[in-house]
Amino acid sequence: CRAPIRYHADGSITPRAQRFLPERAQSLARAVEEKVARVRANLPSGRVAPYARRMYFERTLAFMNAHGARPVIVINPIHPAVLAVLKKDGFAARRAAALEYLNRLQRRLDFVVVECEDIGTWGGSTDDFLNATHINSRNMKRMLEYVVAHSDGALA
Repeated sequence: CRAPIRYHADGSITPRAQRFLPERAQSLARAVEEKVARVRANLPSGRVAPYARRMYFERTLAFMNAHGARPVIVINPIHPAVLAVLKKDGFAARRAAALEYLNRLQRRLDFVVVECEDIGTWGGSTDDFLNATHINSRNMKRMLEYVVAHSDGALA
């Protein structure tokens, strides 16, 4: 199985692969406006049921631990305009529930969580997004430096 989206070694998406992104954005401003509209409309995501996601996630972490790895989970950055709308729509409660889930999971699995959702935390720039949900290589470099520094030695 090969995904149509390709990544650079630093984790950023290759320019050619950007055409496969869900937004298929012509411009950052338009992509952000479209994402904000979808959040406001609360459209279904079409993703796998939460239970199935959690089961797969937990099995994946257990597999990594069994092979001596200590995964680093990065909470992805969200464009500030989108994050502002999310915060008005009960996002804080959902975010808190997700972080509580991760905290409970850390009692039996070994992993690190690095929060990068708010670009102000790691010195990100609103101009350095490819679209509403993907940062470019300049922001990726900033974020990865932050992630390594806050990975509790897992990436040292």
